[in-house]
Amino acid sequence: MIKRCTALSICTVAITLLCSCLSALSYGQTFTNPAPITINALGNASPYPSTITVSGGPNSIVSVAVTVTGLSHTWPDDIDVVLVAPNGQGLSIMSDCGNAIDAANANYTIADYGTAQFVNNALNPSGTYRPTDFAQGVDNIPGATYTASAPRGASTFASVFGGDNANGTWSLYVEDDVGGDAGAISGGWSIAFENIIPGCTNPSALNYNPDATLDNGSCIFCGPGQSALVFNMFDTFGDGWNGASYFITNSSNQVVGTGTLATGS
Repeated sequence: MIKRCTALSICTVAITLLCSCLSALSYGQTFTNPAPITINALGNASPYPSTITVSGGPNSIVSVAVTVTGLSHTWPDDIDVVLVAPNGQGLSIMSDCGNAIDAANANYTIADYGTAQFVNNALNPSGTYRPTDFAQGVDNIPGATYTASAPRGASTFASVFGGDNANGTWSLYVEDDVGGDAGAISGGWSIAFENIIPGCTNPSALNYNPDATLDNGSCIFCGPGQSALVFNMFDTFGDGWNGASYFITNSSNQVVGTGTLATGS
């Protein structure tokens, strides 16, 4: 789909060209272990660790996201969560976050593209967060070797796992580091490997890309007194555009827009 600005006060022209350069895009892969994780009042959760075996995943990781489903706990600040990759590298993705206010059936997605870090002095509602580690000193996570995320450290999903092979067994280590309170992750967890596609993510922009997952500041908008002309193109031969030109005319047969289509665009 192509949009162009035009000075016409009313856009009544609808153009459909027989073309199609549609191709299948991979939006990422998600692997899930729905088995509940019991967060015992002190020490290791059950099971410990909870694992997911990835097969057919990317050979070089671009982006990782972990989702825990149905997390409840009577003192969320006690929880420590570490993700360990098949190669043994690990990252603390949630440690000592929240406070004494009960977490009830919360769903957290943890990824480098999270809108914010978890907070340390209030309840964290369901949402998407960056990996966060508020631990004072070093948490003892038996069986796991890991580096800390901010603010205790500076590690991220990208710095720990970026470029690695995703295939193999991933382990989620969960523990309660202070006795007296307990909880569960009732819906288990999942891990997603996503393709980062830069582009314009604003649907009102002329160059909006519905496939984009990261806005790169390239959005273009019509100026005052301009309208957007939209036309869809479908290549029935499947051989791309090969430098073809297009022309847009108004009702008086005046050319109001023209351009060249790049090969394969």
